[in-house]
Amino acid sequence: MIVWLAFKNIFSRPLTASLNIIIFATGIGIISMLSLVQRQFEDKFEKSIEGIDMVMGASGSPLQLILSAVYHIDAPTGNIPLDEAEKWMQHPYIASAVPMAYGDSYMGFPMLGSDSSYISHFGAKLSAGKLNNQNYEVVVGSDVAKKLRINLGDKFHSTHGQEEGGEEHEDVKWVVTGVLAPTGKAIDRIIISNIESVWDIHGENGCTHEHEDGEECHHHAHESSKEITAVLLKYRNPMAAMQLPRLIREQSKNLQLAQPAIEVNRLFSLLGIGIEAIRYLAFFIMGLSAISIFISIYNTLKERMFELAMMRTLGASRWKVFTLLLSEGVIYSVIGYFSGLVLGILGFKFIASLAENEYQMSFNQLTLDFQQQAILLMVSIFIGILAAILPAIKSYFIQISSTLSHE
Repeated sequence: MIVWLAFKNIFSRPLTASLNIIIFATGIGIISMLSLVQRQFEDKFEKSIEGIDMVMGASGSPLQLILSAVYHIDAPTGNIPLDEAEKWMQHPYIASAVPMAYGDSYMGFPMLGSDSSYISHFGAKLSAGKLNNQNYEVVVGSDVAKKLRINLGDKFHSTHGQEEGGEEHEDVKWVVTGVLAPTGKAIDRIIISNIESVWDIHGENGCTHEHEDGEECHHHAHESSKEITAVLLKYRNPMAAMQLPRLIREQSKNLQLAQPAIEVNRLFSLLGIGIEAIRYLAFFIMGLSAISIFISIYNTLKERMFELAMMRTLGASRWKVFTLLLSEGVIYSVIGYFSGLVLGILGFKFIASLAENEYQMSFNQLTLDFQQQAILLMVSIFIGILAAILPAIKSYFIQISSTLSHE
């Protein structure tokens, strides 16, 4: 009964009530959206660096090397000589090494040349077809297949470089032999061939690639002329983590080493400053909302003094009148919380759509952190109580006789 009466009092002024709820929901929506987006990014980034201790590539920015070689969302820092990379890939300190060679793209999705260890490293399984065994055969990630509606046996021309609209290799057709099942990792949004195809199409094997699909080139250039883009390394033991980076820096000065864990933490630290600033802004908006709710309830209290005094004369206790005013603040906050949660989910879906269009990065299925949302709901209710507490205390001490005599 009290709650229903409080609800009717709030919406007796629909414009004021709507404004208070919108302001409150905006703050909740921003906080919810940031939490959802941050959780998805952290999940995506952390999953993709599992099993990678170090990335070896060309000199440049370490963060750029990680973003290009692990996440495929930045341009590579350059190429490195194959023979020099192989010297370290076969070092006793190395437990596993996955070579990678970039070159082309298709409809904005990067194409990557590697061996079978790349797919097994990320734990990817085929959902259809078979692995690529010949030149110009490719296996596509699940996001690529879904977005481009690629099927087994489809053929396409690749584009030179990582950007759409580049020069198209019209004399070579790639054939899709397999589609990978979703992994939630960066491998979902790339197209994988063997390294020989990448060298072949760019003439590093001495080929003009004017041959039939699947026919291998036999005019191999000297091994020293071949290049790859990066190598994903896993150390054999803790001693390797201490010794190998120093050895590589001393003996191969044109190579760069980057640790994914450090670079990802650095990236999150940089992004975290902006995220925290926006989060504080959201709390500030919630504070403004609390003030707005307080002013709204306090102003209506003056107009409702006679009504509240009449309730007291009809048998309502001081506590019931106090609870009525307090309930209005709680109702504002609860409606604002759930409206904000809906806004946050809509904002998350909008950002997910942008990430997919701009970076071909698909987010996982939406999952709420219920513990975090429960805390946010309790904070919202506390703010609602805080906004209504002074008007509620004033109503508690209302003087019935003087109030009725002044009306």
